[in-house]
Amino acid sequence: MSEELVNRYRELLRKFNVPLEKSLVGSDGRIELMGRRWILMDVIAFPEMIKGAADVVGERLAKRFFYWFGCGYGRVLAERFLGFGVPRELIPELVAAFGKCLAGWGVIEILEANFEEGRLTAKVTNDFEVEAAVKRGIEPSPNFIQGVAACSFAVLINSKIDSAAEVKDGVTIIRVTRR
Repeated sequence: MSEELVNRYRELLRKFNVPLEKSLVGSDGRIELMGRRWILMDVIAFPEMIKGAADVVGERLAKRFFYWFGCGYGRVLAERFLGFGVPRELIPELVAAFGKCLAGWGVIEILEANFEEGRLTAKVTNDFEVEAAVKRGIEPSPNFIQGVAACSFAVLINSKIDSAAEVKDGVTIIRVTRR
């Protein structure tokens, strides 16, 4: 990529007050963290993805798709951390820290992680999905973050799970239980 093109893009973004000093993007146009490439999207775009999918397959199925999208990502995170040798008891909090400090999903607090009984309860403040829904004037449904929590925990307890998410006063509570 030419330096001229990069400078042109920087000047264009400065005209719109984009804070480039906080950018995670390298000169090659990539975000690289923990040896992997990342992408970002704003909270207004996220519900538009659900709406676009809902126009094709219906709203209920579209929301489930984002749950399964999060579920797949949760499995990848849990398996990756296990592969790094992280004790399984630390992984729910590590996923929460990752979601808060690197991914911008919100402030995730693990209220309970009972491996023997197969229960996980998490509280999410500033959940990006809830914020996105509120900004778009639609009902909040934290499908992605619910999927991440549910399926990362399923890997850790090596079991099928059930999960539910409830949004009250802008706070998301996710409950995961072994089947």
